[in-house]
Amino acid sequence: MISDWQKLLEQIEVQKDSLTLATEAEILEFEKRNGIILPAGYKEYCQVFGQGQIGNAVIDIHIPFCYGEFQLERFTKDEKETLEFHDGDTMYYDEIELNNYRLLKKLLNFGLVFATICKSQSFFWDLNTYSDDDKSYDIYGMSYHGFVSCKLGRDFFRFVCDYCLGMKKYDDIPLEFQLEDEDIAWIFHDG
Repeated sequence: MISDWQKLLEQIEVQKDSLTLATEAEILEFEKRNGIILPAGYKEYCQVFGQGQIGNAVIDIHIPFCYGEFQLERFTKDEKETLEFHDGDTMYYDEIELNNYRLLKKLLNFGLVFATICKSQSFFWDLNTYSDDDKSYDIYGMSYHGFVSCKLGRDFFRFVCDYCLGMKKYDDIPLEFQLEDEDIAWIFHDG
């Protein structure tokens, strides 16, 4: 609910006088132009928080349209080609690395990036997993180092509260995605 986002914003230190919000019209335009239904919680987030970084400028969450251009994007041809470049190396991978590589390769075809992190990671939705029940997708994190990915849930509000703001400790995810204590802060900086 949008009121949950408004309550959360009231509890966070905002480091700018005004926020760069997405309008409902911009969100609908993005969905229509791209043939993608954005998660309900994310649409609410965009109208309350907007473009910016959560934590100590660590996680940059994009809105569909900002600064005159579309911000959300599918994985690029370059990113896919970089992964395919390593196809010949797979004979040297152990079973875990090989499984990570295969999963990531599959996810790249159906991922929509909504956030990045300064540790060269992306967060994205697997567009194959939409459900009318929760009006959302599976949320994944992907590291550009070592082909590591992990599922972080489905609920965007929980992703922001639990993961980005550190309300829940994620000990069961790969180290690449575990935020350091200094990265977690109840700060939002309009990007």
